[in-house]
Amino acid sequence: MNSKFIRGSYQLRKSQGESDIKIYENGPGGYTGIVTKGAFWNIGFATLGKGVTSLGQIALVWILTPKDMGLANMAIAMSCFMGFFSTGSLSDVLVQRGQYEKEAGQSVWLSLCLTLSLTILIALLAPISILLGHKDLFFLLLIVSASTLTTVLSPVLGARLKINFDFKHLAISDFLSNSSFIGFAVLFAYMGLGPFSLVLAMVPRALIGSAYIIWREGWPPFERPRINLIKKLFKPTISLSTTNFLTSLQAQAPIFCVGLALDSTSIGYFSWAWMVASQTVFLLAVNLRHVLMPVFSKLNENQDRQIGAVLKTIRSMTALLIITCGLQSLLAVPLVSTFFPLKWHPAGPVISYISLGLIAQGVLISVSAWLNAMGMYRKLLWTNALPVVAASVLAYFGALEKGVQGAALGAAVGLFAGDIISLRFIPFKNLKENFKTFFLPLAINSFSLFVFQYYFSSSDTWFKNIFFSLTFLIISGSTWWFLDDGILKNLVINNFRIKRIFK
Repeated sequence: MNSKFIRGSYQLRKSQGESDIKIYENGPGGYTGIVTKGAFWNIGFATLGKGVTSLGQIALVWILTPKDMGLANMAIAMSCFMGFFSTGSLSDVLVQRGQYEKEAGQSVWLSLCLTLSLTILIALLAPISILLGHKDLFFLLLIVSASTLTTVLSPVLGARLKINFDFKHLAISDFLSNSSFIGFAVLFAYMGLGPFSLVLAMVPRALIGSAYIIWREGWPPFERPRINLIKKLFKPTISLSTTNFLTSLQAQAPIFCVGLALDSTSIGYFSWAWMVASQTVFLLAVNLRHVLMPVFSKLNENQDRQIGAVLKTIRSMTALLIITCGLQSLLAVPLVSTFFPLKWHPAGPVISYISLGLIAQGVLISVSAWLNAMGMYRKLLWTNALPVVAASVLAYFGALEKGVQGAALGAAVGLFAGDIISLRFIPFKNLKENFKTFFLPLAINSFSLFVFQYYFSSSDTWFKNIFFSLTFLIISGSTWWFLDDGILKNLVINNFRIKRIFK
């Protein structure tokens, strides 16, 4: 649906005194239609983008060494520890407040201040890296620091598309950003820039994504700064930035902790394995954050319906992730051994372990989007902190005991436990109602996956791994299907009828 039509229809009906929730409920397909269309565009372009990214990653592992990958990702991980000044949360604040036209101009000033602060803090890490004995990271950190300046307009531009539910062009912007990153990374690697390939590619990623939105929607308004309004935006932005900071650390903190215990080559195995394992999660779950938070926020007037929507989302995401991540875990070793150079073969088991830890990410993402929409920033903070701390600590001690595979196993246990514990904020009566349709199939699938992983799929022969993967697929799919109360069945049926939504 055309974004200008949506915006015009919304403004007309709003001027007639109709509430937000009624406007969107009574639109084509209601909220289900909005979520489905948003998911369609996000997953569609994310699938296309991940295809491009996968090809790029294959090229990178043939060109770069594990040490190159380890140095670049260690620099990125260190820079993420300064991420409490990240501007990404400003976009959600603008969406939640619902006064974009009045506040966008001042948001540009706030974004500029936060970006400059982040740039300075990351630059300060460069001399600190020398003191820590990692002199190879000095210039890498300086480049990462400079690249943050390219993100000044990104949160303000993205908020405009989210408010208008224009998920199509938001998905296109993300696709262009990620594709340009991997394309330039491969180009720089081919030019012989080694670890600098990955950090230099961060510059075109932000610029190209922002340029597309500006081309579609125009520049954000530029005004003289109004300190009082900037202060009003600053407080919720910083509060939410702390949570987003922890979210970004979910991958980066374990990499940093592993770097404290192991060498650069081992960091390369671990960081690359994490990147590969998380592609499925990004495609099927993380990428839907753009859709979930704005939609959940429109349901704030009806708490029961909102929690019901959260639980439906959790169930749908978990069903998809436990199947896809499970297959990824079972097939990782033979795939890496067959299609990647010998220097990367030790990363195969690491991918398997991390994939197991990511099967419950749909729970964390859905609960986080709900808490964000409700403005429960303190609960949101603790929800995202637990998986980060658990995965990082267990990864560090696992690395000390069993090397890179021990680090992966520790991170997987910490992630899975932290994700499941995030359900504590859902009312118990609602969780109890979902025992048969969510907790029971989750338990059956998790048990069967661990049995296949640890006792039957130890061989790296293709025949055995494919056999047990197909067996797991049948068990998992059947369990979710026959214990479902109609939610997943309707989701599958509606996907076959997707064309009706776009009429």
